[in-house]
Formats: sequence, structure tokens, C-alpha cells
Amino acid sequence: MKKLLVLLFALLLSNTAVFSQNAYKVLRSASNRVGKIATLSTPRITRHLTAPKSSAKLAQQVVALNAPKYTNVYFRNTTFKNKYWPATTVPQVVISTEFKVPLLREPSTLWGSYRYLKELVRLSQEPGAVAKGYERKWRKIRDVATYRGVHHIVNKSTLKEIYTRKKIKSQNNHKPYPVHLGEMQNDAPGIIHPFHGNPEFAPMFHNINHQLALYDEGGVRAIILDYFDHMQELHKLYPNEAPAIYQEMVNNTLKEAQLWAETYRLRWK
Repeated sequence: MKKLLVLLFALLLSNTAVFSQNAYKVLRSASNRVGKIATLSTPRITRHLTAPKSSAKLAQQVVALNAPKYTNVYFRNTTFKNKYWPATTVPQVVISTEFKVPLLREPSTLWGSYRYLKELVRLSQEPGAVAKGYERKWRKIRDVATYRGVHHIVNKSTLKEIYTRKKIKSQNNHKPYPVHLGEMQNDAPGIIHPFHGNPEFAPMFHNINHQLALYDEGGVRAIILDYFDHMQELHKLYPNEAPAIYQEMVNNTLKEAQLWAETYRLRWK
């Protein structure tokens, strides 16, 4: 038992992150042709994505979902070094892209990583960011304590358990698992829904045992599909509270989630 505790402590302290999949930044100004900083007429969001080279085709499909103004793609080899492991070189694709800040309407139609959706919730506080008629919905999202309305489809507790399993397995096989738990959780597929903080629905959104069983049987894909099935059932029961689930959002979420799973070496299906 003592040896296991020492191992877990070492794993948590070790700096093992090769991938930091997504970074987002809102641009409100940029340099013009004569080198001066000018205010943009329409704010833009930049996205910097890093993924395994083997996932390059999927990564380009994912960034295209936001209809970017431009896309820059290049490849690199990143060497992972850690005092607990021999050096490991990982081939990667890096994509930089830029797209228009969306006018925020129905929150339930949005997809993307937890990190991205949190950025949109922050943007919703700015004048003109939310379309007329939707202000009340976005205020309600921001009023939810702690969560700010953004939910991990694959729960943070589920991810922590999967992460610990993979780290211990890698340790036993004397192989690195170059993933940082915090980055994995921030890049995980997210969703905006109105039931956070409601104890009646806690078993649905925070059922680690159910999600682990789904993961063991069908990978991340099974958890995503199970979540949307439950949301469809809630919409039938509570049509005025639970949002409708649109197939386009499901498809886009699945693409983002597959890239995330491949990047962080999780079982997809």
C-alpha cells in the first residue's frame, strides 16, 4: 500500500505534458499594413491546436467546423524528457486558425471543448455579444455558481480515474504517458445545459461508475452518445427546460471528441 501511494505521488508531481491541445484567444486589435495597431471591426478568435501527426486529417476537419478565415498547418517532432523515463519523440501536427467571434444565440446549439465554451460564456457578458432575445438565457448560465453553465460530458472525476489507470499501466510497462490531467480536462468535450446545480439531475451528470462502465465497453464515443440520449429523453419530459438536441451539434461534438481522445491517448470506441 505504501509503495502504491509513493507511486501515485510521483505520478502526480511528474511533468509529463507533451500535448496542450487547444489554446484560444480573442483578438480585438491587430497590426495593419503600416505596422500600427488598429481595432478590428469584428473581433476574432484564434485557435492553436496540437495533435498527433497520425490525426492530422481529422484535426483539419475539426478546425474547419468553425469556418476559419485562414488556417496554417505545420509538422514538428516534440521530444518528451522526464527523469523517470527515457526521452520519447512524438510526431505532431500544429494548426493555427482564426475565425469570427460567433453572435451568441441558443446556448444548447454550441459545441467544443470545455475551455472554448468557458471562453464563450465570458464573452457573453460583453455588450453586443448576445443576440436579442437570448440575453436572459445567457444570464441564467452565468448565474450558475462555480460551473458558469459549462459541463464536462465526460466528467472530471471519470477522467481522473481513467488518467490514473493509464499512468499506472504505463509505469508497470516502463513506458511514458505524456499527458497532463489538467490539460486533458480543459480540452475535454463540453456542453452548455440548464441543469447544473440541480440535485435532481446529479445522478445523470455525475455518475462516475456508469461512465467508467461505458468507457470500458465502448470508449469515449459511448459516453458521448449516452449523454445525448439522456438529454433527448429530458427534452421529451421537460420541453420548456431541457434544450432540443440537434444532429449537427452531435456530429460536431463527436469529431471534436475523437480528436481529443486520439490526442490524449484515450480509447475512442
